[in-house]
Amino acid sequence: NANAYYTGAGATSFGYIDFFGSKKNSFYFIKPLRANRYVFDKVHRTYSMLDEFTLSKVKNMGYKIFTPIRNPLDIIVSNAFEIEYVMIQMYLDKNFDQSQSDFRETYGINHIKNLEWFEKMAIYVKEYFESVLNNQDKTSMIKYENVIGDPVKTIGKIANILGKNIHEDEIKRLWGKIGFKPLAAFKTHLFRPGEGKWKQYLTKEHIDILKRLGYDDLLIELGYDFELKSCNNLSDYDGIKCDDDM
Repeated sequence: NANAYYTGAGATSFGYIDFFGSKKNSFYFIKPLRANRYVFDKVHRTYSMLDEFTLSKVKNMGYKIFTPIRNPLDIIVSNAFEIEYVMIQMYLDKNFDQSQSDFRETYGINHIKNLEWFEKMAIYVKEYFESVLNNQDKTSMIKYENVIGDPVKTIGKIANILGKNIHEDEIKRLWGKIGFKPLAAFKTHLFRPGEGKWKQYLTKEHIDILKRLGYDDLLIELGYDFELKSCNNLSDYDGIKCDDDM
């Protein structure tokens, strides 16, 4: 990403992908890159890395900066199961955005049992969270798990940081409107909201990779206090095959 503070990728035609990014006083656009758009697991979605220049500039403009975070292990699993929007549009009759289908379960687990894919994604997610930790003195970290577990207290905390005093009843009314509901007009949640999903899918082989990459220390620094272990076996996924639809 060449230290860009915003990146994106999109396909204007099948078989190719365009890549672009913004940096300080510059913008780059690479087109077209040869890519099989049906091999979605080779194209990683990119997000903004936190950097000192952007954070300082936004802060000097008078804004408060929040960094929403979620357990990195749940993010890796969620990324494995995320069906790209282009696939949803290609097969509207499958209702990928509406239901938990057998196709989707197979799609996600085929990513997870690919240890090469898993390690690359784990490295990418770790680098992002390291940028969060390196800049935590300039932002306010808000945990996803706290939002869904104790929304009243967490929303109150956000309000206090913004210098606002909101009554508890008003926060409850707000949460009643947005809690566990789709916030995007074009889709519903593609993965059931919650925490600890990684325990259902990650095996000893996955845990060994995470430990080698230093996830034990990363999780502690982020405030996630649990033992990194698994009772699953990679062989549990051997019977899962790609069906004709996939």
